[in-house]
Amino acid sequence: YLDQEYTNHPNYPKPLRVRIKSYLAILNFSLLGMYKRTIHPVPPWETIKINTNWNLAERDKKITTARNYQSLFQETKANYPHYLEIYTDGSKKDNKAGCALFSEDTTEIHKLPDAYSIFSCELFAIWKTLQLAKENLTDQNLVIYTDSSSIHQRNQITNQLLEEYETN
Repeated sequence: YLDQEYTNHPNYPKPLRVRIKSYLAILNFSLLGMYKRTIHPVPPWETIKINTNWNLAERDKKITTARNYQSLFQETKANYPHYLEIYTDGSKKDNKAGCALFSEDTTEIHKLPDAYSIFSCELFAIWKTLQLAKENLTDQNLVIYTDSSSIHQRNQITNQLLEEYETN
C-alpha cells in the first residue's frame, strides 16, 4: 500500500526501507545470506544471577605477600568443595597472542590472532571454558579461576558473557 503511495507522489521523501530495496536491486545484492538479528531469550529485567568472587583481586599487591595470596586462595577454594575447577590465562608477548585453560582432566592451548589484546585473550579463555563446561557438564557446578585484573575491571562485560552462556 505505502509503496504505491510513494509512486503516486514522487515528491514525497521515501523512507529508508523503500530506498534500500531500490539500492539493492541496482547493485544486484541479496540479503538472503545475511545474518538475522535474534532477540536474547532472557529479557534484561530477568537477568540471571552469576556469582563472582574477586577477593584476591581486591588485595593491594604492594602489601600482600605471595604466602598470603596462597593462603587466601586456599580459603577461597574451600568455599567451592565439589565444583569442577578450571584455571584460565591469556597472554600477549612480542605481538603474539594466546590463551590456555586447565583442569584436572583437560588442558587446552589456543593461539589467537596477533591483534588480540590481553583482555581479549583472557576473555577468550573464559569463553572456551564455558563452552567446554556446556559440552561436558550435566549437573556439576563450575568455578573458574583467572588472574585477569582486566576481567575484574570489566566485570559487567564478563557477566554479560556468562549470562549469554547460561541462556544458550
